[in-house]
Amino acid sequence: MSDFIFDLKNMKVKPLPDSIIFQRKIIDESCREDIRKQFFENARQFNATICKERDKIMRKNSEVVDVNILVPDKVVEVTFADGTKEKSVCKEPDIFSLESAISICISKKIMGGSSAYNNAVKRGMKAYEDKQKKAAAEKAEQERIEKKCAKRLAYKERRAAKRREEQIAIQAEAYLRAMKSIEDSKNVSKHEGE
Repeated sequence: MSDFIFDLKNMKVKPLPDSIIFQRKIIDESCREDIRKQFFENARQFNATICKERDKIMRKNSEVVDVNILVPDKVVEVTFADGTKEKSVCKEPDIFSLESAISICISKKIMGGSSAYNNAVKRGMKAYEDKQKKAAAEKAEQERIEKKCAKRLAYKERRAAKRREEQIAIQAEAYLRAMKSIEDSKNVSKHEGE
């Protein structure tokens, strides 16, 4: 909308009065706010409905019908309501737990299969390892900075000690010269007196 009107009677373009422009802006803003609120409310309700339906389907499909231990303390096979089967294998350093095996099978089923589950676990492990590497790198950097600061501080202390020693040497030299000068002036006065 423009802030001008076309006067058909005089065939001229006239600006709208300020009060009308202000009122139109207020109306536009309030309408936009109402439309925005309604849009977000509809989106929230739609999302909630979709999530409920998805959860209902997932619960129905991931119902455990049968659990078979194929190899004692090693391999478990879980059969679900839709007929699919998932296996969980306990590797050598791990300790076997039937509960963990069933949980892993359910996770595989929900995620869409073993490869998706394994990829998710690998990404999780990589994220954890990256976090550990970053923490180690930050710790090493902090130690490097502290070592550098300590080295710089030791250098400054050595330099200050060296300057003190130089000042002491200069003062000692000045005292020796002064003493020698006093001794020479005494000797000169003794020789002059004789």
